[in-house]
Amino acid sequence: MLSIIITHYRTPNVLKLSLEYFQRACAQLEPGENSEIIVADSGTESSTRDMMAGFCSSLVIGEEHLERSEVTRGELNRTKSKGNSILYLPEEKNVGYAKAVNRGISIARGNFIFVANADLIASDATIFKTLLAYMRENPDVGIVAPRLLNFNGTVQHSAFRYYTLATIIARRTFLGKTSWGKKLLKDFALEDIMAHIAKPIPVDWLMGSALLIRKSALDKVGLLDETFFMYMEDVDWCRRFWDNGYKVIYNPEASAHHYHFQASKKTGGLLDLLLNPYTRMHARSAFVYFKKYGLSAPNHRPPVDEADARLVREIASNETR
Repeated sequence: MLSIIITHYRTPNVLKLSLEYFQRACAQLEPGENSEIIVADSGTESSTRDMMAGFCSSLVIGEEHLERSEVTRGELNRTKSKGNSILYLPEEKNVGYAKAVNRGISIARGNFIFVANADLIASDATIFKTLLAYMRENPDVGIVAPRLLNFNGTVQHSAFRYYTLATIIARRTFLGKTSWGKKLLKDFALEDIMAHIAKPIPVDWLMGSALLIRKSALDKVGLLDETFFMYMEDVDWCRRFWDNGYKVIYNPEASAHHYHFQASKKTGGLLDLLLNPYTRMHARSAFVYFKKYGLSAPNHRPPVDEADARLVREIASNETR
């Protein structure tokens, strides 16, 4: 069974569109493959409640259902909508990404869990079919993610090397615009590989906007670390999967479109630390991350075979002409 957990914060129209595309993708699953959709809503507003009530034709499930230990999965009011089981979990406060996902996981019934932001559009209807087939063929993989696309068709940065202190400095200061900073950030985002690779490769970590997770591996690795309110929790999670012997894979054979609202980057540079609360959240999460792991970073650098290496060299050569 596939459980889809969608995290949402106050964009009901985008959420509705995302749900519609996810249901189309679920319809493409192999015969007999069941699915459920769990919407973990933070900072719930009446507009979202109304949309979900109309979309699902169901009762809203409140926080009290999750806190009562006597409540079983069978007692949760799930509703069938266009062939899928849908559960809506509202939360009055903004509980953050990690806690929202963990709430969804706590009631998910699938042996595979797809975690997604509400601004993800499953434009490739075979996304789940492709990713599930890959997971079943590769039992040593704990997390796999699709290629993410911007709406102009360009490839979005969604797979990365681990953060270093130098990476943080380059991203948040003018040094990112120097030749040193540009090279560092290009390597961090795997730019020479991601835009041109056509087959699955291991990477250090994947952006949490779209992750398919093996439940048996998750049971060993553990839930998202709720010390991270927002940002860096996906880095930490992927690192813990690697530490527990599970691969983290970027698979461009499946794709989805992603709005990617970059809330932590508005004006750019250090000014964001003063004016943008999301930038301060990112800085706090970076502090928590480096406190947890130290400044050293392991390297799960993707292996590049000779054909891929030749392609990358040709691209780099053309760019310098």
